[in-house]
Amino acid sequence: MPMRTIASLIYPDVMSLDVTGPLQVFASANVELRRQGQAEAYRLRVLGEQAGPVATSAGFQLVAEQAWRDCAAAELDTLLVPGGLGETAQCANQPLLAWLRAAEPQVRRLGSVCSGALILAAAGLLDGRRATTHWADAAALRQHAAIEVDGDRLHTYDPSGRDGDA
Repeated sequence: MPMRTIASLIYPDVMSLDVTGPLQVFASANVELRRQGQAEAYRLRVLGEQAGPVATSAGFQLVAEQAWRDCAAAELDTLLVPGGLGETAQCANQPLLAWLRAAEPQVRRLGSVCSGALILAAAGLLDGRRATTHWADAAALRQHAAIEVDGDRLHTYDPSGRDGDA
């Protein structure tokens, strides 16, 4: 299996579980592959507004290894946009939204976790699609009239590779 690059964005007040949970799934897959004598299949990356530590909503820090604006999106197989208390500020972060719009056609798979869907919505990347988010954020997602919000689902799948989890 070719090495695939999985990246998650981080930002101030991100929900740590939205970042570490999905990345841990891929890290655990690498552990299992090594146990079977196979090569790791996933390279994990953390991208922020700039490289360096970022405080999560839990009060501890995660470290961005690279600024998202310096990342070649075409090198990413999967890009994950997490939710968290800082999501509102990111919905107004025009450079980030522009980068996401430019990255979208280049990445193989784009997804969000929880209220990260609101960031994708702010970028216009969910227009014309079905999406979900945490139940507490479903009303906010419904403010985007071009999105079919399915607030009862935990996961939505889009054959184009644009997925999301509540």
